[in-house]
Amino acid sequence: MHEFLMDMYRNRKGKKMIEREVTGRSVLASYGNHRVYKVTGIDFKKDPKSMVEGTELNFIDYYQ
Repeated sequence: MHEFLMDMYRNRKGKKMIEREVTGRSVLASYGNHRVYKVTGIDFKKDPKSMVEGTELNFIDYYQ
């Protein structure tokens, strides 16, 4: 998914187009128990240093 998103970004696709392409897709997590998740939306305001809701950790620390 990361490569897919970076390709779209490099090709100057707009946020609406990226969201339209990704929403509804299933992704396999490559960490922990390798669950499949369905993308319901993208929050473009968040980044890896943003805090995970309900914790005192940012996304970097949460997924380590």
